[in-house]
Amino acid sequence: MKKIVSLLLLLGLFLVITGCENIGLNDKEGFGKLIVSRAFLEDGTELINGTVKVDGREAGFGEEIVLAKGTYRVSISDDYGNKVIMEGIVIDAGEITIIEDLVLYPELEYNAWKFIFNPEKYGLNIDEIEEVHLVGDKFGWDPADKTYSLMKKGAVFTGIFAADEGTGFKFIYNGEDWSNQIGDNGIPGDGGSGNIIIGATDETTVEF
Repeated sequence: MKKIVSLLLLLGLFLVITGCENIGLNDKEGFGKLIVSRAFLEDGTELINGTVKVDGREAGFGEEIVLAKGTYRVSISDDYGNKVIMEGIVIDAGEITIIEDLVLYPELEYNAWKFIFNPEKYGLNIDEIEEVHLVGDKFGWDPADKTYSLMKKGAVFTGIFAADEGTGFKFIYNGEDWSNQIGDNGIPGDGGSGNIIIGATDETTVEF
């Protein structure tokens, strides 16, 4: 009996020291960690303080959040209302997922969407893409109008704009006419291609 009590006391002490949420961190079906290390504004200003929210938990920049193995939606914001939402962040058991060099945007009006142009998706080489912009019902149909341009972020081009779900649009890349358009069939330069629909489940647009 004394041996059992001693073991329980040792177990309790272990839990206090390590924290219950870390149990199983290295197990196959256990937990991993998420850290948002750095974030910036569009003008390049680095943000020192901010809040990371995921699965009902909160942490600051550089702080760890222990999560069960899985895929999560992560919200990152600063004290002034700038934010970004990231979908599909994968947490693996026993691993640390680090998100860095994020760009936070001002709070936009309702129905804002993140547009994602992935050259590889369309059989294009990222090194040959100089610029990408949108045309559509919300953005105007002049292919030379680059008001709604996307920014290069690693291997993709992205931008966040207000638009209604179900609105049609196309990408224009490296040009100011229809020769380099991409529509719903994903074939570069196909004039017969229809519109891409905002909110379609093809990872082209993500609700912000």
